Amino acid sequence: MKNQNILLICLVCISVFLVSGCLENPLTSEGFNSGDDEQVEPIDIRVESLIVKEVDGKHRYFFDIRNYDTETFEGSVEISLITQEGLKVGKDTFSTKSPIEPDTGKSVYIDIYTAPKAIHGVKGVLTYEYIVRKEYIVNEGSEDISKEFEVFLGF
Repeated sequence: MKNQNILLICLVCISVFLVSGCLENPLTSEGFNSGDDEQVEPIDIRVESLIVKEVDGKHRYFFDIRNYDTETFEGSVEISLITQEGLKVGKDTFSTKSPIEPDTGKSVYIDIYTAPKAIHGVKGVLTYEYIVRKEYIVNEGSEDISKEFEVFLGF
C-alpha cells in the first residue's frame, strides 16, 4: 500500500510540473518529436491561402505550398479548413508527385460548400491549419483564410 501511495504522489507531482511548465514538453521544444525520442529538424515548408472562388455552387480555396528551405521537399501536406466556431469543415492531403525545389511551390485547392466567414458569418471558414510530413511531422501552422474572393462565371 505504501508503494502505491508513493507512486500516486510521484504521478501527481509530474502532472503538476507539466501543467505549470516547470518540465519541458518534448512536443513544444526545439524541433519536432518523432515519437521515438528522436528530434526531427523542422523543414521550412509553409502554406499560404491565396484566394477563394465560387465555382459551380462550391467554394474553391486555393493555397500555395512553398519551400523556403535549402533542401528539396518530398512528403505530404494536410490542410484543414476551420470555421470561427472551431469546426473542421474541409480537409485534404496533398502528396508530392515530384520534389518541391527550394524557392518554388505548388498550387493546390480544396472544394467545399461552406463559404468564407465574410459570406457565411460564424459558420463560414475563418482559418486553416496545415501539417507538413516527411516520415514525421516536420512543420505545422495556422493562418487566416485569404479575404480575396471572386465568383467564377465559366468560360
